Amino acid sequence: MTTGRIPCAFTDLVSCWHVSALGIHEPDWAAIRNYCDGLLSNPDMATAELNNPPVASGSPFFDAFLAALAETLADKLDIAHPDWTATRTALPEAWEMPGTPSMRAARYRATPLAFLDRRIVVDRDSLWHVREHGA
Repeated sequence: MTTGRIPCAFTDLVSCWHVSALGIHEPDWAAIRNYCDGLLSNPDMATAELNNPPVASGSPFFDAFLAALAETLADKLDIAHPDWTATRTALPEAWEMPGTPSMRAARYRATPLAFLDRRIVVDRDSLWHVREHGA
C-alpha cells in the first residue's frame, strides 16, 4: 500500500542493495517498491527525481538496475529517459531471481524492456504495486 509521498530521493536508492550469503547481489525490494509507489503517486516530481543521477554503488549489477529502473519509471510516466542512464551498460551475464522454470518464464514476460536491455530479469510486481499503479 502506498503512502502518497516519496519516501526518499532516487539518489538514496544507491544504498538499497546487499550481497546475500550466497554471493548474490539483491535489491532491497521493500525500499525499491516504496520509492516507486511514491513516485508513481507524485508524477509531477518524476523529471526532477529521475534526472539526478545516483553515485556509483560499487556494484555493476545495481548501477545497471538503477538505470533500468529510472528508464522504466520514465516510460511509465511518459517522460524522457534521464541522460545519465545511457552510461550504465548491460551486465556481461544475465541476472535473475531464482525460481522454478515456470516462475522464471513468467517473470521474464513481465520484465520491463529497460531491464531486459541490461540483462536483468525482474517483474513489475517486484518494482511497484501493480494493482494500484498498473503494469
